Amino acid sequence: MKQILILLILLPNIAFANLKSDLNTIIDWFYTGKEEGSEDLYTPDFEPVPDSAEFEAQIPEVLIPENPTVQDLVDYRKQLFTEEALLEEIESELRLYQSLNLEEQGVATEVENELFLLESQSQDYKEQIKISESTLNYIDRKLELLTREKSRLRVAYTIAEEDLKKFMLRRYIQRSSFGGGDGINVIKWIFSDKSASQIIEEEKQSRLKEEQKQKLIKQLWEIKNIMDQKEKEMAFLYARQNRLDADAKYRYAHLQGMTGDRETKLDSVSQSKKQRDSDIKILKAQQVQSTLKIQEIRTVLDKIQTQIESENPELLDVNTLEQVSFVWPVAEPITISAVFHDEVYEASLGKVHEGVDIAIEQGSDIYAVADGIVEKVEDGGFGYSFVTIKHEQEGRAIYSLYGHVSQILVREGQQIYQAELIAKSGGTPGTEGAGYWTTGAHLHLATFTDQGFLDPMELLPDLTEVQSE
Repeated sequence: MKQILILLILLPNIAFANLKSDLNTIIDWFYTGKEEGSEDLYTPDFEPVPDSAEFEAQIPEVLIPENPTVQDLVDYRKQLFTEEALLEEIESELRLYQSLNLEEQGVATEVENELFLLESQSQDYKEQIKISESTLNYIDRKLELLTREKSRLRVAYTIAEEDLKKFMLRRYIQRSSFGGGDGINVIKWIFSDKSASQIIEEEKQSRLKEEQKQKLIKQLWEIKNIMDQKEKEMAFLYARQNRLDADAKYRYAHLQGMTGDRETKLDSVSQSKKQRDSDIKILKAQQVQSTLKIQEIRTVLDKIQTQIESENPELLDVNTLEQVSFVWPVAEPITISAVFHDEVYEASLGKVHEGVDIAIEQGSDIYAVADGIVEKVEDGGFGYSFVTIKHEQEGRAIYSLYGHVSQILVREGQQIYQAELIAKSGGTPGTEGAGYWTTGAHLHLATFTDQGFLDPMELLPDLTEVQSE
């Protein structure tokens, strides 16, 4: 007699059936974990751990029935499935939060680097503005001095011009009255008490004064033109420096605005990380509590199984249906990466492996192992997707399950024939249908009856014969 532990942990959404239930209730139980009209036997009772509290793990108490039955074994397996599903959700969320923390740490580092560069650039512009304002003040003072000099020059020019006009007017009157020329004016000489030589000298001095006055005006005019040119140049320099100053101030203000935005973003990231760290602390506490719960349930299950094996071993006898005619669900060559109840698998993932894993490339064809009706189609999106087919063999129902599928090609209630294409394989982490508990591209094949799981290898053609044909 082959004695096995009645397990029903295929993958998410599958649980053990009540041995005494009818077939419809069995199928419902496989996919929902509940019997019609019944209440959940077990509900995880985690309470959030306060952020300020230190979590101290407590081993939860799981009661052992006084006279355990197979139904107790099934019920505790349901508890184990529920707790493992919860642990998977906790660990998935924990990985997500930790991943987000890493991403936000990268964002925070990037923002801090940007703030450093912005501060350096702001300091440069601040120094530039300081120099620019000093230069503007210098030019402004020079313009003010130049304006004053021009004002004094304008006054001197006006006075010299008026003086020349008056002088020239007197000269004109004199020449008009006594006649003009380079020699001695006879009339002027007759009526003057001066000698001829004195008159000639006086005329010479008058012409010299005229030349001096005209020369002064010419010099003043030239100085005025030079000062006008300098004023234009200084005004141009002032305007250009003023533009540079305005540009530096604009860029400085823009950098200050960017700095404010980055500081706000850094504060937001910091607050978000602080809240997520609190959530991670709670999740880790729940992870420890759930792990202890699972260990305790498994201990109880082992004790129940041991007691049933010693008192009623016939209850654990599962018909392996050795005459069932199945075919392999994938094309050759066939490579098995994990066997039924694989010890390495269980040690690695902490779950009993209720099937066989067939290593196969992502997107490969999957075929029905035998004729049957599609009992269940579960499209989990980026979660776990599978197809279950019900086969009638030797007057009783046996089910085949195809897990981690990336594409489903059949519908519930559809008649399927042996070797008919039903799905595309998946299992690559992060792809559609793979789910969380996956080790890479493969097909998970499980077989079970109302009494529990069967080893698919005992129902399929011998592997060595298949590969040698």
